[in-house]
Amino acid sequence: MRVYEAILADFSKFKLQNKDYFQRALQNEKDHRAAWSKALGFKKPTGFTLHVPAGGEEHPLLLGTGVALEAAFVETHLGAVKSFSSTELKLAAAEVASTEATHFSFSDAAFGGHTVLPSFPGNIPASAAGRRPGRPRAGPERRVGGLTLR
Repeated sequence: MRVYEAILADFSKFKLQNKDYFQRALQNEKDHRAAWSKALGFKKPTGFTLHVPAGGEEHPLLLGTGVALEAAFVETHLGAVKSFSSTELKLAAAEVASTEATHFSFSDAAFGGHTVLPSFPGNIPASAAGRRPGRPRAGPERRVGGLTLR
């Protein structure tokens, strides 16, 4: 949320369009946090903090941070689908992953990138989300029926 809040606070400096998108994306993140806090209660992951270094709230560093975070959020929520035993929580994680994927694509385009998530993105556990810098990588190659998924 800090990335969206910082972008919106100085939106004119970024020379971007679609301020309404960033406002809605911020609301998505607030909704996600509230829903996960309620659903997971005391079981919610802890220990994740976001440190924005001095000068890190300047364009393009802030947009690049947003891209990296959204990639980690996609992978983390896909990892949650595998980790949860509850069908309801699995569905919620998949729904949030799809929203985070749109955030990734929009943020990447605003950053000047042309990255497309892999056809079958990898997944990571929440505990590893902060340790995977950069753009998303495809998960390991898998065979499903006659298809090779990359």
